[in-house]
Amino acid sequence: MIASFRIFAEPDRIRLITCLVFCCFKTIFHIVMFEKITNSKILNFQTKKVTFSAIILAFSTVASGLLGFLRDGLLSGKFGASPELDSYFAAFRIPDFIYGVLVYGGITVVFLPFFAEQYAKGKDKVWEFANNVLNVFLAFVIVIATVCLVFAPALVRIMAPGFSGEQLDQTIFLTRVMLISPILFGVSSVLSGILQYFNRFLAYGIAPLLYNLGIIAGIVFLTPLFGIAGVAYGVVLGAFFYCLVQLPAAVNAGFKYRFVFRPLDPIFTKAFFLMLPRVFSVAAIQLEYVVNLFIASRLAAGSVTIFNFTNNIYILPVSAIGVSFAMAAFPVFSKLFAESNFSELGRKFSSTFRQVAFIVIPSSFLMWLLRDSIIGFIYLHGRFSSEAALLMSASVAIMCVVILFYSEIQVIYRMFFSLKDTITPTVITAISVIATVFLSFLFVDLAGQNPLEGILKDLFGFNQLQDIRIIGLSLAFALAIFFQFLLAFFFLTRRDNRLVPAKEIALSTVKSILAGIVMAVAVYSAHAKIFFSQPFFDLAVYGVFGAVIYLAIATILRCREMEVLKETVYSFLKRLRQT
Repeated sequence: MIASFRIFAEPDRIRLITCLVFCCFKTIFHIVMFEKITNSKILNFQTKKVTFSAIILAFSTVASGLLGFLRDGLLSGKFGASPELDSYFAAFRIPDFIYGVLVYGGITVVFLPFFAEQYAKGKDKVWEFANNVLNVFLAFVIVIATVCLVFAPALVRIMAPGFSGEQLDQTIFLTRVMLISPILFGVSSVLSGILQYFNRFLAYGIAPLLYNLGIIAGIVFLTPLFGIAGVAYGVVLGAFFYCLVQLPAAVNAGFKYRFVFRPLDPIFTKAFFLMLPRVFSVAAIQLEYVVNLFIASRLAAGSVTIFNFTNNIYILPVSAIGVSFAMAAFPVFSKLFAESNFSELGRKFSSTFRQVAFIVIPSSFLMWLLRDSIIGFIYLHGRFSSEAALLMSASVAIMCVVILFYSEIQVIYRMFFSLKDTITPTVITAISVIATVFLSFLFVDLAGQNPLEGILKDLFGFNQLQDIRIIGLSLAFALAIFFQFLLAFFFLTRRDNRLVPAKEIALSTVKSILAGIVMAVAVYSAHAKIFFSQPFFDLAVYGVFGAVIYLAIATILRCREMEVLKETVYSFLKRLRQT
């Protein structure tokens, strides 16, 4: 059963969070003073190894994820699974579409390989290239955001046909406010590429923390004045700090702003055309999210919120582990391909793939076992209902099954990008999106009628709930992610089998799964006998217990990743003492 969250009374919790946000901003403000930063050892901290870089990014992602959970907890307590919060999440779709297509799916993919290529030709060339990309790209994002701002009413009506009246007007207004954020993220994308090339992952890793702190500040300080609009203002504030914190470290790396605007420059046009397949790929993914909003907006009130909160839970291990390792390995992959060192490239890919599996597998098992405690601790307070929590629990359980596959997709795609192949991932993604859209309509419909409705209710134990159709979206996503992984792995192997030591990867993954199964049985058995009424203690005790069991079994099975992990942690602690 979902546990309740009552550690602090509401006024005490708000005061505690207020102090936390103030202290975080104050600390970061002192760090980010420009005159001090340019010679600071903190934000200019450089890493040498992929695993080392990945650990820094993972810590950053986990910290950002915890702040994200705090953010979601505040939202769920203040607004619940309500039409207001549905409007807020729906308003993210257009800004996220611009960010996903132009920033995450476009410039971040091609900037780093071309930056590395230009850096080899000389510093003047590379900084001219960086400024040209920044200026041309920023102008393009501003134009797109302005067009979306003007046509926001029509776009929102198309995406959320289930919204009307005040909820529709509110969604349009929130959308227009948050359209500022992709412009700021556009600037950040170039700065992030520079920091990644020079392995300055610490400065890059602090940025997401500030983004979430900005949103939390909006919830705590601005919602009493502006209601749900205060959260949107917090999104813009967080995006501003996300950009600001990366600027000094980029300057220290050698970046100096110049107005260079050459959209027809041969290097830029080459990067642009290489970017196009990936842009279409991410556009397809964003279209998938729009379709899900289209479906969820027509279901019971709060369905959009439940779906988004579910995504925020299962995406944390994907981001903290899969994305972190993939991003840390991306510069190394790119450099090895530029040197035509394919044997070493295959070893690096194998090592990264195996390390991701080694960490993700126990995380998935633990999240599946302790999902009720996670939801009870973060969401189940204030206006958030136990019925909504039950639907979230079932959705999280389904998504836990594919966390490993989703994490490995990030690594495989970065390998393709380092090979300057954006077409193959685009085709795979397009196929996956078509499958997801088809399955979403199918399973949402089937989840509302027998026999699937009865099976899901019996499986997850909520026969008292009337409308469980939102679970159909999670089923569709899970199946599509698994299918996407199979396609990506198959096509990478076919491209060059030297890049994918399949036997080595399979043996390591099997050992990790065996260790994970033993850990899951031990945690499940102990949890059935001793259950803590407070979700926080339940998570802390069984999280640590599970980790100890897993590491012990992995040691017995002689998993090679244990040695890598020990060496990296030791090196990390040593570097921290020297900094």
